Amino acid sequence: MNSKNIMRIAVVSLLALGATACGKDKDENNQSSENGENTPKVEILDSRELSYEEMVNGMFDSEIYGEDPEGNNGDEENVFADMMAQIKDGFKDDVADALEEEGGSNGLFWDDYTSEVLTIKYTTVDALGNPLELSGTLSVGKINGKYMKVKNLMLHTHPTAFDEDMLDMVDFSCRTADGLAVLAPHYEGFGITAARKQTYLCQKLIGRQCADMIPAAIEVLNSLGIEVADDMGTYIVGYSQGGGNALATARYLQEEAPAALRTMANVKKVNAGAGPYDPYATFQHWLATDKVSMSVVLPMVISGLMQGHPDIMAGIKLTDYFSEQYLSTGIVQAIENNTVNQLGLGAVAVDGKDELKSINLGGSGIMMYWMRFSGIMSDEVKDENSHIRKALEEALKAEVVTDWTPQFPVEFFTSKTDNVIPVDANARATYNKFLAAGANVTLEENSLASDHILAQMAWMLRINVQKAYK
Repeated sequence: MNSKNIMRIAVVSLLALGATACGKDKDENNQSSENGENTPKVEILDSRELSYEEMVNGMFDSEIYGEDPEGNNGDEENVFADMMAQIKDGFKDDVADALEEEGGSNGLFWDDYTSEVLTIKYTTVDALGNPLELSGTLSVGKINGKYMKVKNLMLHTHPTAFDEDMLDMVDFSCRTADGLAVLAPHYEGFGITAARKQTYLCQKLIGRQCADMIPAAIEVLNSLGIEVADDMGTYIVGYSQGGGNALATARYLQEEAPAALRTMANVKKVNAGAGPYDPYATFQHWLATDKVSMSVVLPMVISGLMQGHPDIMAGIKLTDYFSEQYLSTGIVQAIENNTVNQLGLGAVAVDGKDELKSINLGGSGIMMYWMRFSGIMSDEVKDENSHIRKALEEALKAEVVTDWTPQFPVEFFTSKTDNVIPVDANARATYNKFLAAGANVTLEENSLASDHILAQMAWMLRINVQKAYK
């Protein structure tokens, strides 16, 4: 029996996937799945083909490094440009190797290699365990119009985004040159669910939803007649919010997924960059230091937890958590109304002393600043005995994704001086915990990347050129 037929049988065997969603009992969800209420449905919604040149130009959205309003980019711009050049050179070598392996070039190098990007729809579950259709992209390589053999899958959990245009901010379609099929799930609030609010930082739910894209993608590969390797497995990669979701996806596949899905996924390695692996410890860090970067993240976190934990957060309003001064910026209301992508806020600070550093996120027009945590939050949430404080802490603790021991290699990557995700509370703490438990785990603390955003570029370099996912 060839590998394609094996995969077809595996897909059929997954017609009754188990479900473990936020706030739902595992056995209850497994029973509903066995009754056929969660039968996966896969549909190709769109297809586009990227040329070599388009992939080179679209590998990383350089708009994220817009002009610093204070003109302080300097050395960081040089580091960014050097990393980008290394990635482009490495990609050129990858394509040359692929052309040679697949039978050589016909002399038109730019036209020989393309990547077909398919937007697919698949079925998973929402926070209440009900069936939910999500979308995502599946990229596959082509040489002279013929599909390349898929050696492995790469599941990329994307970083924080505020609108649809930012989804491709970091794009790994170029990895199809390595014989990978690249899966990029859209989280709730993106793609075909753009009208829904994001379940931001509801990592365990998002991990389950991302894992459910694997059988859907394999079904599409089979339907297109694409050859897959007998030992095909999955590399899971993600940075920032995506780093936490990458670890959550791997955790779900090892700890909670049905055996058929676990076998099909065959996780080979996880590369988690600068993620919020312990949201509760991160919250405690903000309290202790009275400092939080990218203040827009706070209301996004709390709003997301409200979507993912409606039982814990019942009866609480998003505005309950924030000071009148912060509410006056309009950030919280925009997130509450699901219009965060329409913000054009300019300088946002409680007073002039709070503004320490600014970062401009490309075309979104959102300026986000370091601010005093105590200036952002309401008096009620500062009271550790208040109902809203206890509910928030309970929801944050439910999203910690360090409560397991990986059975496959895990690599953590961070800047030594990450200004957004506290390193001690996340990358270092999780690395030490996994190491003590005997896991195959490594940690790279990049010394060239001075902040969270530049470290994302360094992480891209490590994935694309050093092939850290292997």
